[in-house]
Amino acid sequence: MYHSALGMERQHNVPMKEIFRAYNDAWEAGQVEKPLVVLIGGNMGTGKSTFAKKIEGQINHMNGVSSGVIRSIMQAYLSSEDNPFLFGHTYQLDKVRPDLSLTAEENAIRGFQEQAKIVGRAIANLIRFSESEGQQYIIDGNHILPTFTVQQAANGNIISLFFHVSDFQKYRKMVSGPTHWRDLTLEQMSITKCIHDFIVEQAEIHQQPIFDYDQHDEALNYVARKLEGLLRT
Repeated sequence: MYHSALGMERQHNVPMKEIFRAYNDAWEAGQVEKPLVVLIGGNMGTGKSTFAKKIEGQINHMNGVSSGVIRSIMQAYLSSEDNPFLFGHTYQLDKVRPDLSLTAEENAIRGFQEQAKIVGRAIANLIRFSESEGQQYIIDGNHILPTFTVQQAANGNIISLFFHVSDFQKYRKMVSGPTHWRDLTLEQMSITKCIHDFIVEQAEIHQQPIFDYDQHDEALNYVARKLEGLLRT
């Protein structure tokens, strides 16, 4: 379907910018059957939203939305009594209906998985909406779990990747600003790091690509190579 976009004679070592240009040309010519959806996962403060803006600078006609915004909208329609985990801040989920037989970290992971499960249903619906409306999306947020991206990969138009911060002191600074101006306590930071590490661990288990917060060029190249594969499908 897309062979002419890159040219069969140049199937190897195509420059990244040329791949993005070829995809944009194919999209604007109406040659793309399924709109592209880029899923960017990782806990808060790992550089997801910054990378999303870089993607928007390379791929035209993308609509950006964060899973945090989706969660906020869902709170207007779901009750806190029936969905308590939806209403807890990520760094306080250990205190939402805790199981006293579990540690604070285990309760945080449990709460986080429950929250991600609820938000994940809305994200899946948005992916279906993107196809029915013929619109491309970048969805970033900590509610995008590796198990979810593996399930969505069957759609054929999904590119997913994850971010982390390997240096704890750097991560602590990034969590507190400038994209998230909040002052977490040591306890809350411990919970945040626990969830951060859980996402990374799951990404490794499910063989999902992981990039450090400052590896945006490498991540862009990864997206370009995945697009290259779509262009030749």
